[in-house]
Amino acid sequence: MKQNIIQDFRRSSSFSDSEVKLFQQLAKSTLKYSTGIFVDETHGTTSNVEYISIRGVKERCEISDLLIVTVDPSSQYARATFWQAKKETKPQWIKNVGSQNISDGCFDFKCQFNQWELLSCRPDIAGVGAFSPPKTLLSSSHSPSIGSYGVFYESGSNLEVNYSVAEFITCTSLPKVNSRVTKAQPRMAINNKYAKYSIGFEEKIVCKNLDSFIGALLNFEIGVVLNKSKQEDIWLLKYVKAQVKASKNVIYGNDDITIDQLLPDIPDIPDNEFQEYDDSYASGGISILIVSARP
Repeated sequence: MKQNIIQDFRRSSSFSDSEVKLFQQLAKSTLKYSTGIFVDETHGTTSNVEYISIRGVKERCEISDLLIVTVDPSSQYARATFWQAKKETKPQWIKNVGSQNISDGCFDFKCQFNQWELLSCRPDIAGVGAFSPPKTLLSSSHSPSIGSYGVFYESGSNLEVNYSVAEFITCTSLPKVNSRVTKAQPRMAINNKYAKYSIGFEEKIVCKNLDSFIGALLNFEIGVVLNKSKQEDIWLLKYVKAQVKASKNVIYGNDDITIDQLLPDIPDIPDNEFQEYDDSYASGGISILIVSARP
C-alpha cells in the first residue's frame, strides 16, 4: 500500500506544481489505496486566526493548509495535526552536499515567520469571520504534535516531503522588531536526527522523506492523540464531521465509508463554555484529510 501511494503521487505530480497542488495530490494518492475522506477546500482566508506574537503585536494568518486526522479502527482513537505545506527549491543541505553522506544532517527551508510561530508556540487564538475555534485549540494541546510542517523537495529526480513537528523546527533569524512579520520568510532548519525519536504516544517528530512519512501516517504515528473528554478536542472532531457533511468538494477513498463510520461516538461538549462555537463547525476554509490507519 505504501509504495503504491508513493508511486501514484510521483507519477501524478510535478515539482513545478504549487505546494497546494502537491498536498492535494498527496491526499488523493493516499486515498486511492486506503480508506478515508479528503475535504478539498480552496486555499484562502476563511480559516484565518489572530494571535499575539512573541514580539507583542497582533498577527493574522491561516491556521494551516491541511488538517490531517488519522483513526485507528481497533481502538477508535484519533490523531490530528495542523499541517502547513511548503515547497523548497533550494534546500542547501540537499543541493550542496555533492557526494557527501550527510543525509542525517539538517533540512533547511523558508517559510512565513508568523505561521511558524503560530504552530510552534501555539498561543491562544481568535478566529476571524465565520471561523471561530476555541481560543485554546492549540495552546491546550498536551503535545506539540498538534502543529507540523510538510516541506516538498526534490532529491535527484524524486519528489520527497520532509515532515516535522513545528516546535522542533528552528528559526535561524528573527524579523526586525520595528516591522510586521507577516511577510517575513526567514530560513528554518529541521534536525533530521530527530527522525530516530518519538514523543508522547508514539508520535513521530521528523520524517525526512516520503517513504517514512507515508509509513508513519499509515501506522498511526502522525499527530497528537485526541482526548474525547477534552473540550477543545471534541470541538475539533465535531468540526471535522461538519466539514465533511457540508463541503461540496469531498473525495472518498477506496471503500464506501461515511464520516460517521470513521468518527463515531463523539460526545457532547460537557459544559456551556464552548456552546457559542456551535455555528462555526461548518465554517469552511481548511482542507482535511482523514485516513483509517493500521490497515
